[in-house]
Amino acid sequence: LGKAEVATLGARAAPLISAASALYGYTWMVFSSLFVEMDTRLWFRANAAAAVTAVSLNLILVALFRRIEAAAVTALMSYAVSTIIIERQRSRTWPIRVDIPTVGKMLLGTAVMSAVVALLTRWPLLQTSTLVAAVVPAVTGVLVYSLILWRLGALPLDSLRQLFRVPA
Repeated sequence: LGKAEVATLGARAAPLISAASALYGYTWMVFSSLFVEMDTRLWFRANAAAAVTAVSLNLILVALFRRIEAAAVTALMSYAVSTIIIERQRSRTWPIRVDIPTVGKMLLGTAVMSAVVALLTRWPLLQTSTLVAAVVPAVTGVLVYSLILWRLGALPLDSLRQLFRVPA
């Protein structure tokens, strides 16, 4: 798994896997609430639909394309199905407003950060197996994401100072 070829393939799938992970985390937070509320029927329905989606898409996409991106799309789609099912019910039960413009800014920040990190990992000086090669893209990604959100007004300066523990 430590070969350059595997790392290159993984880099292309990373944004899809990141989005799938975000949906996975969100659904499990809501699932915890559903468990406390004893609404295990919805929990079961969402998980069953996600499982059917994952198995079906794996059989189709992975068999057709035989690429890691197909598996990443499968994961993203299965968590999206689960999220849609629980969101439709959750919005009726627990009406929580979602600030769509801020979510859009966060997605834009994520896209730019992903592009910057992808470019950095292609830089010859960072194509080594060193701590610097691992830390520089990660730290740069955090800085780029934070600065973009700050410039777009989605991250107040006070929050940015707290994040980096800079005195006022």
